[in-house]
Amino acid sequence: MPKSPNQRQRIMALYRMLYENTDSRHGLTMSEILDRLAELEIPSDRRAIYDDIRSLNETFAENPRDKNQFAIQIETTRTNPIRYYLKAREFEIDELKLLVDSVRTYPFITKGQTKKLVRKLEHLCAKPQLRELRGRQYVIDYQKSSLIQSGKTVKTEKLDNQGVPNRKLSDGYVFEKMDFINEAIAENKCISFRYVQYATSNKRNEDNTIRIRHKSTRADWVSPYALLYADGDYYLVAVLYSEKAEEQSLVRYRVDRMKEIEIRRIDRKGQALFEELAQRGSDLAKQFFSVEEGKSQTVELVCQNHLLNAVIERFGEDTKVYQTDKEHFKAILHVVVNESFLGWLLGLGAGARVTSPFGLTQHIKEYLREIQRNYR
Repeated sequence: MPKSPNQRQRIMALYRMLYENTDSRHGLTMSEILDRLAELEIPSDRRAIYDDIRSLNETFAENPRDKNQFAIQIETTRTNPIRYYLKAREFEIDELKLLVDSVRTYPFITKGQTKKLVRKLEHLCAKPQLRELRGRQYVIDYQKSSLIQSGKTVKTEKLDNQGVPNRKLSDGYVFEKMDFINEAIAENKCISFRYVQYATSNKRNEDNTIRIRHKSTRADWVSPYALLYADGDYYLVAVLYSEKAEEQSLVRYRVDRMKEIEIRRIDRKGQALFEELAQRGSDLAKQFFSVEEGKSQTVELVCQNHLLNAVIERFGEDTKVYQTDKEHFKAILHVVVNESFLGWLLGLGAGARVTSPFGLTQHIKEYLREIQRNYR
């Protein structure tokens, strides 16, 4: 333990220096440590720093019987010159990403409170990790769920038909997959992967229920554009290009079901199609609505006044709303029309009615007829 005021000051400055500026990929050399202490007007030498590091590691060594005790582990890199870094932290970077996402999207936290809490969380990581914490490119919508999936990351190289190496992530945690996808987005490249889906099998469980099996399909030349958090899961919003039909369509994939993700050396397609949807508002999650495939449309919805809360909760306070009479209002919505949207709409009951576009009103009538036939 420190024996003098100078040693206490030096050891605390050393710990704070390593805490704020180092991780397993970014360390400080002995010369850099001494220079920074000199800037703080704290006298020191190499031998004193060696003693301080040993004292920190020994004094705060992890006690296996005390799960609440925080261990300080100062390690060295196998480089020349040797660099020192703080290994043990209260939170891993992936855990901080989850916490920041939750704070940013929780509906009852104001913008001011959000900024304050995010800044506090940012102080829990090293400065080199801030870029990773702040730079992720996805839109999120708060739901309570388990985001981290078990898995192991394996990176390999594979040659495509042009002999150019592609980077590949065979499996991993959801956040590792998202970082890999963001890498492809930043480089404007397509990705390929295997997508796991569910199917029934001929086998049955002991209680005679049908056993569910996994099957995977290959998704090639997918152009990734955004990562979206909705309904408790992360999704990839991408453009799928059909070379034979020369058609482009906006699709989504659930990230935890994507396997063997590979960054290809082919540039993305469909930029205009994605931007057409993104330009209609700042919140892609509201527009893409439950992240299912479908065509984006401008929908006019007339509702009884008591349904205003349901509309605003789903589409946000920036939704354009007009009073049509004393008992009704009209909302202008930009949504992807799919079964999720239709299910939400029908859940509003007789107090809601789509008035435009005409094609959608006809589609809803036919949709209701199909449902009615199931109950004959």
